[in-house]
Amino acid sequence: MLLIFGVNVRFKALRTVHFACPRCGADREGVLKRARRWFTIFFVPLIPLAEVGDVIECGTCHGRFDPRVLENPTAETLATNLQNATRFGVAATVRSCGNRTAARAAAIAVAREVLPTYDEAQLDVDLASTNDSQLEAWLRHVADALSPQGKEAYFTAMAKIAQADGPLDDNDRALLTTIGRALLMTQAQIVGLLTLLEQPAAS
Repeated sequence: MLLIFGVNVRFKALRTVHFACPRCGADREGVLKRARRWFTIFFVPLIPLAEVGDVIECGTCHGRFDPRVLENPTAETLATNLQNATRFGVAATVRSCGNRTAARAAAIAVAREVLPTYDEAQLDVDLASTNDSQLEAWLRHVADALSPQGKEAYFTAMAKIAQADGPLDDNDRALLTTIGRALLMTQAQIVGLLTLLEQPAAS
């Protein structure tokens, strides 16, 4: 009697996951699967052997990836982190300006770029519920995800709030320097942006 035997790898689904698929370049639903070798006879798995490891299989492109892909933030997470970083940033900058009317108006305009319904009431909530020591942590959440242009845009937006009621003072520059460093910008980049922002407007 001819026996056909061998070893085959089979996958067992463990749970569904939401992740940023490297192949699709977008957020996708996938499945965490565990691979195990099986001893087979006539291609029928009979004896389980050693586990091979886990993979994430995308439900759209069906690509398989190392589970460490789950460590990459999804677009939804990045959007939430950017919204929070913006709220903490505008609150910190308004505090630096003494909560003056012009700075508040500029802060609301900046916040509405990512939070369209942001208003005076929300600004008051953020001023009361945040503190400057939390800002750096939220900026670190987005530092790796933002492009150099995105970092400059955030930095410039906060500077515009600070400049709404007059030239930057030492407190404003200190806060903006902290923002730049939290965004992993170099000191040369920070100084260059401050110099550019403080140049008189061309007539």
